[in-house]
Amino acid sequence: MDKPALADDILILLEGQTNASQDEVIQILEQKFHTLANASPVLFWMSDTSKGCNWFNQNWLDFRGRSLEEEYGNQWAQGVHPEDFQHCLDIYTSHFDQRLPFSMEYRLQRYDGVYRWFIDQGLPRYDHQDNFIGYIGSLLDITELKERDQELRLAASVFEHSQEGIMITDRSGVIVKINQAFTKITGFGEEVIGKRPNVLKSERHSPSFYNAMWEQLLSEQFWRGEVWNRRANGEIYPESLSISAVCDDQGNVQNYVGLFSDISRRKAHENELEHRANHDHLTSLPNRSLLQDRLMQAIIHARRSKLPLIVACIDLDGFKEINDNLGHHYGDRVLIHIAESMKAFFRNEDTIARYGGDEFILVMPDSGPISENLPRIERLLIKLAEPFIIEGCHLKVSASIGLTSYPQAHHVDAKELIRQADTAMYRAKKAGRNRYHIFQSQE
Repeated sequence: MDKPALADDILILLEGQTNASQDEVIQILEQKFHTLANASPVLFWMSDTSKGCNWFNQNWLDFRGRSLEEEYGNQWAQGVHPEDFQHCLDIYTSHFDQRLPFSMEYRLQRYDGVYRWFIDQGLPRYDHQDNFIGYIGSLLDITELKERDQELRLAASVFEHSQEGIMITDRSGVIVKINQAFTKITGFGEEVIGKRPNVLKSERHSPSFYNAMWEQLLSEQFWRGEVWNRRANGEIYPESLSISAVCDDQGNVQNYVGLFSDISRRKAHENELEHRANHDHLTSLPNRSLLQDRLMQAIIHARRSKLPLIVACIDLDGFKEINDNLGHHYGDRVLIHIAESMKAFFRNEDTIARYGGDEFILVMPDSGPISENLPRIERLLIKLAEPFIIEGCHLKVSASIGLTSYPQAHHVDAKELIRQADTAMYRAKKAGRNRYHIFQSQE
């Protein structure tokens, strides 16, 4: 059954179509309000001039699981969260004393013990003679908004305080947001907003690398790997990067989020460990392990290219006397000096390795026949025989060199080539030192 609207009742009463007094009008209106308030999902309350509450709507009482008598006066405040109580009390009393509207947020306990967040808005009430008669207030549940706001604040805090650089782009790959760590790592600031991530490109990767990255992003909506990028000052550095697509409810990509960290120190440490594992600790020349690997690669290359490979064994003459007479300290300094001399003498593609003691192995790929390289070997003998000074001591050594080459008439491997060069080196020593000898198949 339809009921007349509250506005209709007001018009009827005020137009004199009833003999009701003003007090009766107010009473009718309050009854109407109570009826509407009890049907509302909002929590309503009223207080008198003593600051105590004397009315709550049914939704309030249902929420609290208490009767009007149990909530009457200030008893309702027992449901306010202890952490919010004093703040709530201060706002209520200060505004009440000044007859001012107020708005405050606090947690109120539900019948099951759970606290929910509400925004409580109170307004002063006056009768028809403009006398203050108390307050009326309404509570709106904002728990979900609070939780969402807290999640957003947490996300914002994580974004800004993350030690990883974060870059967010739109669906087309244009940068829309960066965090502080991004600027700290790259040196770029807000000037990159509106640009594409290729402002960081180091040119160390081929176009195919980036094509494969985007193909995986489009198909799997995720990519992870290591990338060389460029800082604002031009320095190239390695980073560990992961990129994720962010989609809407329909699965359409809205943004891409890139998280990265500078791994320069890790790479330097890895390189150091690799260097230690593959290089002689004294001379920093390749050790036996790295020599074996490079010689095997050189053999494979020579087989494919049909270009000869030369292997030489170099042993110092007179080193034992220096080591015995002056001590290991001088011996070590001599080895370092000889190593530096040979590193400067050969090509970048050549490998000079310390094989043990004062013996070195030289690998020269794409070198041509031994006969074409003898002038270089002779210059090396002259270079190594030059006197030098270490800590005031005038020293001199020479070298005996054994040479062999690949390919040969019969199959030989890396181990056999080194044996051949070593055999030829001993022939040179026996022939008088400071000379070379070429391995012959009958040896």
